[in-house]
Amino acid sequence: MRTIIRMLVCVSLVGGVVKAATKDSATEQRRSDLTAALRELNAQPPQDSYQEHPGWHKSEVREKLKGIVTKYPNSEEAITAELWLATVELETGQAASGRAKKGESMLSVASTFERVIKSSPHSWQAKAAHVGRASALFGAKRWDEFRAEAGDILTNTAEYRAESNTGYLEFLRAHKMSGADVEPEFRWMMIVAASCEEKASEAIALAEDLQSKFPEWSAKRKLGGTIELLKSGKKPFGC
Repeated sequence: MRTIIRMLVCVSLVGGVVKAATKDSATEQRRSDLTAALRELNAQPPQDSYQEHPGWHKSEVREKLKGIVTKYPNSEEAITAELWLATVELETGQAASGRAKKGESMLSVASTFERVIKSSPHSWQAKAAHVGRASALFGAKRWDEFRAEAGDILTNTAEYRAESNTGYLEFLRAHKMSGADVEPEFRWMMIVAASCEEKASEAIALAEDLQSKFPEWSAKRKLGGTIELLKSGKKPFGC
């Protein structure tokens, strides 16, 4: 009897080791697939390239990311792949011809980013997706929805500034931002939104507040000149 019990215990232990090894192998495969796809997606362009992100325009690379979403549903790798697919669509959708078509494209992208947020609400992917969703709503000129999303980001800027995950930092670099740029960028976008809605007084107040809080950033954007245009009754943003 004791021999049988020992055999059963051994079998159980071996089975547990096999399952753990299989799980580790599956995790490594997911990570490997995602790493390879992102390497192609965000590859540096050759010097003579007119495209800043040539990988974003390659359908075969996008298909690899879609494959990860399908093959590994609900995994961290699938969420990351969907985040980058939405990021690519955010850029390519800006080139859509016609205001209505561009608006539809941006709203579709905003929905994808929202799905990422709901899939992993407290992750670095969610922070990136909030940034992407706000940008998409801005592109769609859905000002009230944009303000709500941007307002949430501005309320929690310390978290966006402090996030150090390499995936998040790579996402920001793709948008030519750092964690420290998130707050002034969205304050700037709030100014544009107010101006486009012909709320000149609000736009001026927001611009002067931004200039006061981020003088160096504002100088690079020549915000002083923008404030002068707003005060003279002109619309500096072409909307």
